[in-house]
Amino acid sequence: MKKTALEKININNDLPKIKEAPVIWGGGSMLIPHPKEVMNVIDNIPEGKIMDLDSLRKKLAKQHNTDISCPMTTGIFVNLVGQAYDEGSINSPFW
Repeated sequence: MKKTALEKININNDLPKIKEAPVIWGGGSMLIPHPKEVMNVIDNIPEGKIMDLDSLRKKLAKQHNTDISCPMTTGIFVNLVGQAYDEGSINSPFW
């Protein structure tokens, strides 16, 4: 049976982790966030405000004292939050 988006968000894995960022992304330290962290940032966007993906990534990187948050996995997890919203399993401010 296929997992729901919320089950994927709540998965127990080895994330978050910090790795070396590829040179193409500027090098330095890179956060690979847990999908639940991405959802928590989205959940804390004040009503009537927006946050673009770059701002969300910067916020996550700052929380973990890294240079960047992985653009690929962060984007995938934002999409996963949107899927969970569409499934009706969360009320995150995603539109």
